[in-house]
Amino acid sequence: MSKELAKLLTNKLEEILKNFDKVAHAKIYKLIGDNLRASGKATEQSFNQENIFTIANETNKIIKTIREAKKDQENTLFIIDSLKNPFEAIFFKERYSAFYLIAINTFDENRKQRLREQYNFDNQEIKIIDDLERPKDTNIFISQDVKKCIELSDIHLNNPQNGKENVSVLKKQLAHYLALIMHPGLVTPTSVERSMQIAYGAKLNSGCISRQVGAVVTDENHAIKSVGWNNTPEGQVPCLLRSVEDLLCHHDKNAFSDYELNNPEFREKILEIHPKDQKKERIENLKGRNHSFCFKHIQNQVDDEKNQVHTRALHAEENAFLQIVKYGGQGIKGGILFSTASPCELCAKKAYQLGIQQIIYIDPYPGIATSHVFQSGKLRPKLDLFHGAIGRAYYQLYQPTLSFKDELSMLIKDKQIEKAE
Repeated sequence: MSKELAKLLTNKLEEILKNFDKVAHAKIYKLIGDNLRASGKATEQSFNQENIFTIANETNKIIKTIREAKKDQENTLFIIDSLKNPFEAIFFKERYSAFYLIAINTFDENRKQRLREQYNFDNQEIKIIDDLERPKDTNIFISQDVKKCIELSDIHLNNPQNGKENVSVLKKQLAHYLALIMHPGLVTPTSVERSMQIAYGAKLNSGCISRQVGAVVTDENHAIKSVGWNNTPEGQVPCLLRSVEDLLCHHDKNAFSDYELNNPEFREKILEIHPKDQKKERIENLKGRNHSFCFKHIQNQVDDEKNQVHTRALHAEENAFLQIVKYGGQGIKGGILFSTASPCELCAKKAYQLGIQQIIYIDPYPGIATSHVFQSGKLRPKLDLFHGAIGRAYYQLYQPTLSFKDELSMLIKDKQIEKAE
């Protein structure tokens, strides 16, 4: 499909939708996108896994067509606005080394205010949009999931200002990272980026099968005092390395609690979810993967509730706090907490009690920690959304292709630079 045809189809669809409100627009576009990823056709919902990259493949074809047409000209740069399905984001990450997924974040209240002022959305309409972009209990391969796309992003920008024209902070950040994309290594990372990069790397140590989170605690000068990630207490086996089959057969007893091994209601629920007569089929479907399970998920089904207390893992933030106590570290009053996800209510209270003065995070955690814990009392920590390069982009943008001295020498032929210490 050519760029002209894509534009024609978009304009035609906009013409059809002009009599509908903006919420209806969002619903229709989402439905079309979901259908394309499910069936390969805009009007069919039947799911076939071979079609999940339909939109990504068509977009990639347009990119290649334009590149071919302009191959004798300067390099062509592309902006895809916007990716809301995480598997489409991964598609482009794996195909283009110079692809950067950029998230533009703001505090939730700022976002809602913009939707009210610029699009005349009311609170109910905003909730509908949020539900479309953050779906629950749906096919993860075909749906939008903005939250997951934020987690996967390479560069995080922060737009704290309101108003259509008031974007000076955002422009400054864009200029900074565009310069680094065009010329890696022009400047060094900020202390905030350096600390968050360590937290981002630390999360990979997590053995949680639901979500990995990393945290770093520093003093006010960004000197690192501790690192943590969400995981089981030392000496216990993380969920990633435990197996349903081992539990049912009483193998590897040290990996399971007395409760899991002997409580009749819990074992009955395990067998209900994973019947013994389907063991062979499960093993074949897993194709060599470990059959891990989430204790919290099963226990909440036993109790018919949703209780975070049942998690086996310490949260990343509390793990970082405890490491300081465990190894006799210094006090962290007035320090900074970096976390790849904002703290829950329990971790928020611990941060408050320890005298943390600032919390910098990437992904907002659902709940009332911010409005209930942090926005209370006289010693309120400052909350800031992270902006900067993270993960793979951290190395790509800040690692120069040549040392700066060699580059200068090559450009200006200065022999004195070559001889410099």
